[in-house]
Amino acid sequence: MVKIRKAGFVAFPAADFEVSVIFYRDLLGLRAVREGVVQGERFMHFEAGGLGIRIYEWTKPFQRAHTGLQFYVDDVDALHAELLEHGVRFSGAIRDEPWGGRVVTVVDPDGNFFDLLNADFEAMLTS
Repeated sequence: MVKIRKAGFVAFPAADFEVSVIFYRDLLGLRAVREGVVQGERFMHFEAGGLGIRIYEWTKPFQRAHTGLQFYVDDVDALHAELLEHGVRFSGAIRDEPWGGRVVTVVDPDGNFFDLLNADFEAMLTS
């Protein structure tokens, strides 16, 4: 049974938001589908051949570069419970993000992180 619908988007922190917008929009030619501000920090979401690219303003000191890979799933809570039963590790609890997603961060067997995100968030990107 497939539990992940599809890759949702990859999120990149942007220390210089304007330079990142120019890079993704003007140099790479990605189409911006949504932009906004969440908790005082700007974001822009681009469409890249079926995969979303989201940049978000990062105003805190950089400890290391990081990205966020999001996978859409039908029911974050149910899948979280099922995976817990199988011993899957998570980085924190399920959370409702200010940008609208219901998310939980999975830690794979090698210590890599990725997020499971409610699939209905995809519709929020263009509304």
